[in-house]
Amino acid sequence: VFGERPSMNKDYPWVIFLNGACLLVYVLDIALTITFMNWSVFWSLKETVWNRGEFVLLTLFFIDFLIQIAGAINGEYYVLPFRFLRATMLFCKAKNIRHIFGVLASILVKLGKVFIGITLFILVFAAIGLHVFMDEYQCMETSNTTNSTNLTAPTNSSITNSTIDVYCGAYDNLLIATLRLFVLLTTENYPNLFIPAWEKTKLSWFFYGFFIYIG
Repeated sequence: VFGERPSMNKDYPWVIFLNGACLLVYVLDIALTITFMNWSVFWSLKETVWNRGEFVLLTLFFIDFLIQIAGAINGEYYVLPFRFLRATMLFCKAKNIRHIFGVLASILVKLGKVFIGITLFILVFAAIGLHVFMDEYQCMETSNTTNSTNLTAPTNSSITNSTIDVYCGAYDNLLIATLRLFVLLTTENYPNLFIPAWEKTKLSWFFYGFFIYIG
């Protein structure tokens, strides 16, 4: 199968370029490994057996690449004798691939713990806010007052009221409270979310201040 003539009558330049680029990446990789270990250690250590196999495969692939270039120059297709060995490079890289996935998995686990901690932190404060501030954020009177004003240019007070009205019912249920506090953690809605509670009692500063400072 690997020796069968392809449907293309010739190798296009971009195909040769891509093959050369991929080969160069592997060559740089193995060259850095040899430079780090030095030549004698590279060929003597038991742990580098897969690296030595990679070196042999790269040598064979380089021969294939030279044959491919010769075929392109002569306008002919020459069989690439070591083409069938390309998949074996994955076995040589298996250890490195496992290491990369292991590092990514450990990072995801640590990030997951952070996100879980943040989520629990917000949920706790959202549950507290439901019991403490639910009544303070029922702003129906403010909304009615705003809607009954004349259709004239908005004043500073009407703009402030409309801004606060957005947060009416901010603690009606746990999901809404969690969303509002999540945004507050970025200070995007501060101090607008804080104003209704502040107007009712100045002690609300301890709740929001502690939440923002710790969060």
